[in-house]
Amino acid sequence: EREHVTFYIARHPDQFTIHRFHDEQFPRFPEVRLCVDTVEDLEVVTRILEAVAPIDGPLEPEAVLAMIRRNPEWAQINARVQQKDF
Repeated sequence: EREHVTFYIARHPDQFTIHRFHDEQFPRFPEVRLCVDTVEDLEVVTRILEAVAPIDGPLEPEAVLAMIRRNPEWAQINARVQQKDF
C-alpha cells in the first residue's frame, strides 16, 4: 500500500472520495503517461500542476490533455518509461 497507494485508497472509502471514469467518459490516451513512478513522471506532472496553479476546482482530464497537446515536449520527458507491474 505504500508503493501503490491506490490499494489503500480503495480499501478506505470512508477516508477518500473516489471518482471512477468509464472509457466513454475518459478515453485512453496511450501516448500520455500521467502516473508518478519515476523522476521523469514527476517532472511531467509538476509541469502540468504548475501550469494550472492555483487549482480552483477539479482538474478536468480534457484540460490536461489539451495542455499536453500544446506542449508536446512534456510527453516526451517520460515517453521511454515502462509501466511497472504489481
